[in-house]
Amino acid sequence: MIYFVGIDVSKSTLDIAVVNSGVLIKEEQISNEKASLRGFLKTLKQSFNLSLERIVVCMEHTGIYNYRALEVLHDSGINVCLEPALQIKQSQGMTRGKDDKVDARRIAMYAYKNREQLVFWKPQREVLQKLQALLTTRERLIKVKKQLQVPLQESAGFIDPSILKSMKTSTISIIKSITKELKELDLKIRNTVKMDEKIAKQYSYATSAWCGSYHRTQRHHSYRRIPTHQRSKTICLLFWRGSI
Repeated sequence: MIYFVGIDVSKSTLDIAVVNSGVLIKEEQISNEKASLRGFLKTLKQSFNLSLERIVVCMEHTGIYNYRALEVLHDSGINVCLEPALQIKQSQGMTRGKDDKVDARRIAMYAYKNREQLVFWKPQREVLQKLQALLTTRERLIKVKKQLQVPLQESAGFIDPSILKSMKTSTISIIKSITKELKELDLKIRNTVKMDEKIAKQYSYATSAWCGSYHRTQRHHSYRRIPTHQRSKTICLLFWRGSI
């Protein structure tokens, strides 16, 4: 008999609910620390005389806040599934408000009800973690650059030229610096891709055939030839699709 554990993850806490045969049997809130989760698992095993093989943990994907729990669970040999928050929410029908304790119950019940379709999480290879970090940094820099450029472009012709000149003087060096950093990041990304045979193969396949737009490619799940300036976006897409 499998025990399904739902964990609602936040920066500082883990709200946990345990379900067995569709019945809630345990709830607890602990700190989002490795030692706290190890202690909870030890108590859970002792309280219900469980082996770790009989535990399945389900969490919503919350980015870096999942990392500590994932490390502990993986090292313990416990099966874990990471599900999109929207998917869990939609499976519950109409719900109101935000309550971490209630959300943990919902996640546990979601895992129990969908137990035959659960896909268990596997840790990424180190090279993928590195590539993902580079891509995330790249997207953030692009966003900051746009936030600086757009006000300058939109203000032209509407404000005093001397004020606009002052605005440009304050931001142009920052924009140039970001542009330089982006070029260096793109080089690091390309070199990282080249060093891994599997990623290089997927990348080569993706760039062999043009795609009118990055977002359209996501929607249709198909590739055409991708221009050079779009290629870092292509790697983002491969990540998004789970192809690498």
